[in-house]
Amino acid sequence: MIYPYSFAYVENAIPKLVCKRIIEHSKFYNAQSAQVTSWKQPKKYTRQTDENWRKCERKSFSKKWIYDAINPIVDNVNRSHWNFNLDFGENVEYLKYGKEGHFDWHVDQYLYPWNESTTKNTKLYNKIRKISISIQLTDGKKYEGGNLQIEHPTEKKGNKSLIFTLDQPEHRSIGSMIIFPSFLRHKVTKITKGTREALVVWYIGDRYK
Repeated sequence: MIYPYSFAYVENAIPKLVCKRIIEHSKFYNAQSAQVTSWKQPKKYTRQTDENWRKCERKSFSKKWIYDAINPIVDNVNRSHWNFNLDFGENVEYLKYGKEGHFDWHVDQYLYPWNESTTKNTKLYNKIRKISISIQLTDGKKYEGGNLQIEHPTEKKGNKSLIFTLDQPEHRSIGSMIIFPSFLRHKVTKITKGTREALVVWYIGDRYK
């Protein structure tokens, strides 16, 4: 399945006041070390902390006012780029990358749809992640490194995969949103100075037909 667009971005998609409100709201939740997923057998996986692969703090929550700000933008971009059938967004995740924080190459879409052995949320059963979004909550001038990179699924540069590094001011300004299919490999490069805060959400739907 090949699509002409690997990603889209909307500069200043979310107002700065909303971004500030998200950061303030995140303070009501306890931070957890971000984990990675390992598949041990079909349709089952384990989660574990592995700072060699992923190092950041995460907080997960769900608030209608956040989706009210995000959903119209995701709907418009999806219709014009991929036209996936989407149902709703999972819980948002507030992520905080400090010094040495990073997330190595991975995909957000699991090998199998959500089921009773992988989640307790029955609303997710038989659904898959289709679109991933990342929203800048920190001014890109206040940290170094921490760039989102996305691998093109087919194109090469020499004998290596084509990698898009989203490190321009329009990608790193507060409220800017980056949107891409959840089956694409991507990473967050290591923070070398400062702190990066971001909000991520995954939009799910039925399996591809």
